[in-house]
Amino acid sequence: MPDFRAFCPPSPHVGPSLLLSASESHHLVTVNRARANDPVVAFDGAGHEWDTVLRDPNRRAAWLEIVRERPVAPLPCHITLFQAVPKGGVMNPSSAKPPSWVCVASSLS
Repeated sequence: MPDFRAFCPPSPHVGPSLLLSASESHHLVTVNRARANDPVVAFDGAGHEWDTVLRDPNRRAAWLEIVRERPVAPLPCHITLFQAVPKGGVMNPSSAKPPSWVCVASSLS
């Protein structure tokens, strides 16, 4: 199982490789210290994942070679996130108190 995961936005990839954004490349190569030929799981946030190998560990534009597409099972529930927002000009970005969040999960069945 690869220790590295990388986000690659949904796009029609050409050929058997993926190009990571500068920020994702920096995170993978500099922060996580991935090296050439390390296995990486790439995902697009739209339900697709790929087993890949890091071929060019450039921290500004890393290239991943696709080995195979991974099957991704759909989530067993819907997740909804709510945020409480105060009225009028009460919300201050420099406020010491962070906004309140509520997460609700409901079954699909």
